Amino acid sequence: MSDHDDRNNDEILLLRAIVNDDQESFKAIFMKYYSPLVILADRYIHSLSESEDVVQDMFFNLWKNRKNIQIKTSLRSLLLASVKNRSIDYVRKFKVRDKYESLCMERDSQAEDILYSESELKDALNKALSKLPEKVKQVFLMNRFQGLRYSDIAQKNGTSVKTVEAYMTKALKMLRYEMSDYIKQ
Repeated sequence: MSDHDDRNNDEILLLRAIVNDDQESFKAIFMKYYSPLVILADRYIHSLSESEDVVQDMFFNLWKNRKNIQIKTSLRSLLLASVKNRSIDYVRKFKVRDKYESLCMERDSQAEDILYSESELKDALNKALSKLPEKVKQVFLMNRFQGLRYSDIAQKNGTSVKTVEAYMTKALKMLRYEMSDYIKQ
């Protein structure tokens, strides 16, 4: 009989004992396979403590479901496959969670930027408007805040449309310069 056959017979005896609630046999399997299985899990998870959790969870489920264990190849193969699959599931689960958390953090960050910028933007706009020459400022406010067309502004101010256009061009140029920190490039 080969070493392989002896190992399979030992595993079969241990499994039978576990199915019959033999905690010592379970402990023997745990002691024999725990460390190599943690090393296997760590190849996927890259965190020793998380790998230990995955392996411990696998052993907990092995004990819990001991009455229903069906081994097609060997106990070793069952344990290796189980830890590999659990490790891959763990990584998948946490990649999804990390991606979701990252997305939430990005949204929160954008929301904070928007709220912060809105208030700051109002202050900056008022400051920039105060730097405009009075007639230029007046034309800009009439157009952008009162919604008047250039021709209506020209008529109200007794100037030409070309003068209103020139004032608006000057206002927009100065405001772009003053507000350059707030304009996305």
